[in-house]
Amino acid sequence: MVSLKEWLDNHPAQAVLGIAVSVATATAGITTYFTEQLHKTDKAQIERKHNVEMSDLRTRLSSIERRAGPNQPKRYFDVVSMQMSSSEIRNLPTGFTSFDNGLFYLNTPSSQKWTYGLLPQTEFTKLGLFAPVIGVLDASIRAILEKQIGHTWSSNPAADVRYAFLSDDLDWIGPLTSQVRIQKMSRQFFAENAARFATLQNRPQSEAKKVDSAVEAKKVDSAVNEIERLRKEEDAKANVEGTDIAATMKLFEQLFDEDMSGLVFTDTLAQNFQISMVGPEKLSFIISSAQKQANVMYLDLEIRLLRAKIEKSYDEFCRVGSSPTIVIRREFFFISYGPGGYLISIQVPTCDGRSKAFDWINEWLAGLRIAVRG
Repeated sequence: MVSLKEWLDNHPAQAVLGIAVSVATATAGITTYFTEQLHKTDKAQIERKHNVEMSDLRTRLSSIERRAGPNQPKRYFDVVSMQMSSSEIRNLPTGFTSFDNGLFYLNTPSSQKWTYGLLPQTEFTKLGLFAPVIGVLDASIRAILEKQIGHTWSSNPAADVRYAFLSDDLDWIGPLTSQVRIQKMSRQFFAENAARFATLQNRPQSEAKKVDSAVEAKKVDSAVNEIERLRKEEDAKANVEGTDIAATMKLFEQLFDEDMSGLVFTDTLAQNFQISMVGPEKLSFIISSAQKQANVMYLDLEIRLLRAKIEKSYDEFCRVGSSPTIVIRREFFFISYGPGGYLISIQVPTCDGRSKAFDWINEWLAGLRIAVRG
């Protein structure tokens, strides 16, 4: 028997070459194995990253970015999941309730007790912080607001607060009540209301009070003749006013032809901008976000009342006698379809930006389904 040492001494070249080849072969095999495993790991990581990026991209493409809440974290609200076809309605869970004869459905949150009502705009406004506004509005404007009926949910008040608004004194008082409202809108109805408001605002104040003061301002011999004169004056005025409204409506329709979202967007900004003109020493106004995804328009606004005092408190975030900055978070969604759509208004007044209402509203939005597709 030849020992390994003797064989190596007699066959040095073959031995070295053979060992080198065998070692290289083994090394190559091990290297190939680990390279394949590493490649698979890298591939899996790349695929995971790709899937995450694709998911995030799909979310962004179909969602509104919201930051509503005390810490304002970034949230995405899926505007596609909020809308459904008539065939999808049959598959809704039993927790959903039908509104507007099946035009929208809601799975109402049960985490907090909110009050529901089908209310005109005037009653909706009276529930909240700006309730005193109704008392100073012109009767013609109140008449327009009375026609705007919407489904309304309101929370219990967090506090009663006095604040400076039209004057430097803290002479306005209202509850910090959070509200959610959804209202069906047609393009014609919306344009007509906007036109009526524009016509009223352009009318001189003396003209607005002219008819109401006519009887008291003049002494006439015959009450019957005066009544007849006033009737004719009203008819003539109505014809002129009707012509003005029709002309203004036509202008609105030309400006926002087939784009009701644009009309709602402009009108909502104009309304809130008017509030901001009260004065920088009493109020500040911020547009936090303005977005549009598919057929959904979104506005996120913030009004801050800078001079206020808590009269009563029902919430740990608002302390009696304190003078916090009253932060009013206002969000608006408009979901359009065909010649109309739904306007969703959200208002959360808070002491320094903190409120329990944000969680309830997030649940409310997640449970909303609007039938916009056939």
